[in-house]
Amino acid sequence: MTKKNKRYRIKEEIAVKLGLRTNKSKRYRLSEDQEKQFLKISEDELTVSSTSKTSPNNYKPKQSFVLSAWNSKTGLMMGIDEYCEVYGLPRGDITSWKLISHTGVPFYNVVFKQNFGENNQDFIESYVGAVKEAVKELDWGLTYESTSQSGNLFVPCIFDLHLGKLAWKEETGEDYDSNIAIKRFRNALEDLIQKAKGYNIDTILFPVGNDIYNSDKAKPFPQTTNGTPQMDDVRWQKMFRLGVRLITEAIIRLSKVAKVEVYTVLSNHDHERVFYLGETISAVFESHPNVTIHNSPKVRNYFQWGECLLGLAHGHNEKPDELPLIMAQENKLAWGDTFYREWLLGHYHHKLKKITQEAKDYRGVRVTYLTSPSAADAWHYEKAFTGAIKGAEGYIYNKSEGIIGSVIHNIK
Repeated sequence: MTKKNKRYRIKEEIAVKLGLRTNKSKRYRLSEDQEKQFLKISEDELTVSSTSKTSPNNYKPKQSFVLSAWNSKTGLMMGIDEYCEVYGLPRGDITSWKLISHTGVPFYNVVFKQNFGENNQDFIESYVGAVKEAVKELDWGLTYESTSQSGNLFVPCIFDLHLGKLAWKEETGEDYDSNIAIKRFRNALEDLIQKAKGYNIDTILFPVGNDIYNSDKAKPFPQTTNGTPQMDDVRWQKMFRLGVRLITEAIIRLSKVAKVEVYTVLSNHDHERVFYLGETISAVFESHPNVTIHNSPKVRNYFQWGECLLGLAHGHNEKPDELPLIMAQENKLAWGDTFYREWLLGHYHHKLKKITQEAKDYRGVRVTYLTSPSAADAWHYEKAFTGAIKGAEGYIYNKSEGIIGSVIHNIK
């Protein structure tokens, strides 16, 4: 019995090169010689497109796929173009490919260049679009009268939200997902605002980041910036958009109370995504008369308010007793001009309160770790990192008197 030749879906211009009579279906059965010629033509075209875009010096293959070359829907052998289309792979990023056979089934072994997949520019463009969509129907109209001369600064701290984290009550004792996280954030923010009303606020310092997202990377599975696997409840695109909308509406709400200074705080779960978030909200609020966005690639930032110097960091890099000297070295002028100094940190919402002090004075510098509204996931529950009171906190600083009050939002 004679084995039938394989059938391919072939572009019209290539069919002409092979001497085939073209047809509307673009499906052709090739002889062995025609098949070799077809594969050679495809490979030559690939070489030209690859070398024109990528220097051999930058050529570092990293990611490869071995997937069936047989299209189960059409019952036809796929060419490399159709293969990439079917599997959602970028044709222009291929560095090499080879048709192989395993137990009679055709496969393509395809290798991509190092930067295959998501890149920073794609992230930023996508996120800017998401925020524009979120605020397109919003009015910047201000409802407050900027006449306060109290000299009071309000700092609402809703740290370690971990938007996207998934916890199942039967496994961890408490449910947690994106919807619950968003609800807790909104409730906490409004409660802190209402409780701080009596202080006649001049300005608001709003730290954004501090593990607002549960993960930083999506492929091949959700993971933190350093690659620790995570269990997320939504796709990464949706997770980011939810966070963008949440922070956007929070900034707008705060802008109705007083002038808002927003500082991004890069963290260990979502270092990159927090920066993308900062770039996005910077673009959106650029024309807002009452909001200033400070999005820095630095992991530590500082804000001076009269005689108060506040340090903002996530808390996963520095030892507490080293933070005073770090502040003095990184802010020599502000250090000399201030009397009250404090670090506001997150990160240890699951365990630090159990093994060390929540706040401590280190030679004139107070180091404070903030609570978190998020629940324990399966891993933290297994390790017994549970029991911390969930919530959010806000602090009021006076330009000449230092910290004069605090407001607390607890979650039962």
